Amino acid sequence: CRLPASPSAVTLYNCSFGRSDCSLCLAADPAYRCVWCSGQSRCVYEALCSNATSECPPPVVTRIQPETGPLGGGIRVTILGSNL
Repeated sequence: CRLPASPSAVTLYNCSFGRSDCSLCLAADPAYRCVWCSGQSRCVYEALCSNATSECPPPVVTRIQPETGPLGGGIRVTILGSNL
């Protein structure tokens, strides 16, 4: 077995790491060829999915913080959920 004389660069990338929902998956750098696999409900490399989708389900809001505030507004709110 002979190894190449010059070193080769290899990039390892895990599409599902940090991409727990469809919108995060589809925002990944296209160079990594990540797709949202609706059959598995997770982000995977495109060759590993036979039923990829290019459209995400509607957003789901699970929490808004803070829950109360001044009537005049002027405060920041945080919206938590998936597919935002």
